[in-house]
Amino acid sequence: MHSALSNPDAEDIVLVDQVHELGLKVGIFSRDTGRLHEETFQYLETVNKHYRQHIDLVCPDPEGVKALVKDNDLFSSHHDEHGECCEAKKVAPSRRKVAGLDAWITGQRQDQSVTRGSGPLREVDTVFGSAAA
Repeated sequence: MHSALSNPDAEDIVLVDQVHELGLKVGIFSRDTGRLHEETFQYLETVNKHYRQHIDLVCPDPEGVKALVKDNDLFSSHHDEHGECCEAKKVAPSRRKVAGLDAWITGQRQDQSVTRGSGPLREVDTVFGSAAA
């Protein structure tokens, strides 16, 4: 089974810990949007060392970001509610990374947005998975 855990942010560490405790071998990845703070990289390295688990950094396609900036501006995410920016810097890289996986998990806090508050604990991936293809 090919599987992955995405974005080991603070809310995902519970998942990293569970995977570690169960002795499961899964890939772990995080998105590097090009705007991460140094503390984020330090945090990822701390997680990496503590769990002895490589964290793959997934970056956006440089040509996609270049087109985004050319067609808009450096701060287009502030104007379009992050739509085009998120697609280029988060959605497309995530889609590439999970393509072909049998399963992937991520942690999301229900209090992060109004749309997540009533979300299910488990769901079929229709955005990134094979069902979307």
